[in-house]
Amino acid sequence: QGKILKSEVEKIFCAKMEEPIFLSGSFGEDSFEIEMFFAAENTYFKGHFPVAKILPGAIQLHFAAVYISKFLGAAGGVKCVKRLKYTKVIHPNQPVLLRAKKDSAGGFSFAFLKSGAACSSGTLEFENA
Repeated sequence: QGKILKSEVEKIFCAKMEEPIFLSGSFGEDSFEIEMFFAAENTYFKGHFPVAKILPGAIQLHFAAVYISKFLGAAGGVKCVKRLKYTKVIHPNQPVLLRAKKDSAGGFSFAFLKSGAACSSGTLEFENA
């Protein structure tokens, strides 16, 4: 749907992005929490609200998918994004917590939080989860 070609969206998800800086993490069989921050000099902050830089939502979605694949074994590309919400902005160098877990329906819920409040959240379904 919409005017964006699926191939263009796939390029975004497959692109090599500058990794956030890890501060700490805890990992379980079906869930993880990673405390991190996104460095101000990362290219995805350039040009995105130059006066008051914020982390683009697409970057949050990208890293949620990357780390769910890496730490929870989701395979293939993202098939579907459900219940996606952006509620608070994330600024450069601001510590955030990425929390993710596998749900009973086979999807993976995630949330980026700062000071305990959700910045973004949603559920990802993968091609070969």
